[in-house]
Amino acid sequence: METLIQESGQAIPAVVESCIRYINLYGEDPLVDEQSDHDINSVAGVLKLYFRGLENPLFPKELFLDFISTTSEFSK
Repeated sequence: METLIQESGQAIPAVVESCIRYINLYGEDPLVDEQSDHDINSVAGVLKLYFRGLENPLFPKELFLDFISTTSEFSK
């Protein structure tokens, strides 16, 4: 997958850019009826599957605990 990204020459893969654009456009709005034609959860699921499929994770395993502890400090 990473080879495909490198060969495309794009800084941000098209699937990531497309999913983020869709989520920004049709994102959850508490004032909008829940019976929407736009399924944000499916698009977010595609984005998560893409990231999970990367050969090298976005957050290296050796730094994962540092990342979690940092986010925990900000949520207090």
